[in-house]
Amino acid sequence: MAEVLGALFTGAAGVLVLILGVVFARGKLSMNAWVGIRFPSTTVNEEIWQASHQAASGWIILAGVGPLVTAVLALIFGDPDGVWTLVGMLLLLAFILVAGAVASKEAKKVAAAQETTPGAMR
Repeated sequence: MAEVLGALFTGAAGVLVLILGVVFARGKLSMNAWVGIRFPSTTVNEEIWQASHQAASGWIILAGVGPLVTAVLALIFGDPDGVWTLVGMLLLLAFILVAGAVASKEAKKVAAAQETTPGAMR
């Protein structure tokens, strides 16, 4: 029973993160205090927020797919030791960390472009 609950939790986390990745990719998430990649570099203004989240969206989607795939594997093959659950959560963490780095890099690039563009949004 515990292995099924672990797989369901892992799969649910994957689905949630996957949905967020799609929302990021479509540019449908406005800057807010609750959801998103919240670094000082990504929260300067709305343009930077959108660019950084769209740049990171592919990695966020992968962060959702990883746990989803391992949850399915756990349900198919069993997961008495929780290995599939652990692998799924580690994949989620690794891809989220990469997404954060990508978002921060994109935010700094857009901010630098805004500084050199007269009349740019600040």
